[in-house]
Amino acid sequence: MRTTLAPLLAVALLASALACSTEDAATPSPAGGDAGGATLDGDAGGSGDGDAGPDATSPTRTTRVEAKINDVSRTLERAQFGVTKEGASETLHLEAHEGGVAECPEKETPKRTLVVTDLPKGEPGARFTKSDGISVTLLDFAGDQIDDPRPITTATAVTVTIVAIDAEASVEIEVDATFAEGTAKGRIYATYCADMSQ
Repeated sequence: MRTTLAPLLAVALLASALACSTEDAATPSPAGGDAGGATLDGDAGGSGDGDAGPDATSPTRTTRVEAKINDVSRTLERAQFGVTKEGASETLHLEAHEGGVAECPEKETPKRTLVVTDLPKGEPGARFTKSDGISVTLLDFAGDQIDDPRPITTATAVTVTIVAIDAEASVEIEVDATFAEGTAKGRIYATYCADMSQ
């Protein structure tokens, strides 16, 4: 996080740099994908795939990510996002939480946080993978999924689909991340938090 979680994210980046990561073999789909142009107030075209179900491209305005790490399952149910601007390009930084409080910025440490960084600001239906520069990290502050002095794991494979985006008000994505210890899959509907932008 840009604020209270910054020290742990620094550790996550260090751990990621030291780890031997496996590159996602999937190739990125072009912006627009094969889904219809969903907006937060519109209907989506196309159909879902895999475990996401038939409504994977339809906005739900809900966050529900099932993180199964070391055979322990937990659900993250709220999220925020910020925008990172570098020159003319913009990427999204999202954080989905279990526990904590719904404030911007976060003022209480949650039980766990799933962090999605460097996500291109694509159109609804656009699909991106790790080869597009996306990073997904899980921080387990409660320590019931990762029993380690550094309660952090970084995804070895990632697929993110943009479901809906409303300028700097909200964004909704479908995420499928694979870690050495398990998976994190589901929907993230995040509202804008200015303190997470830079």
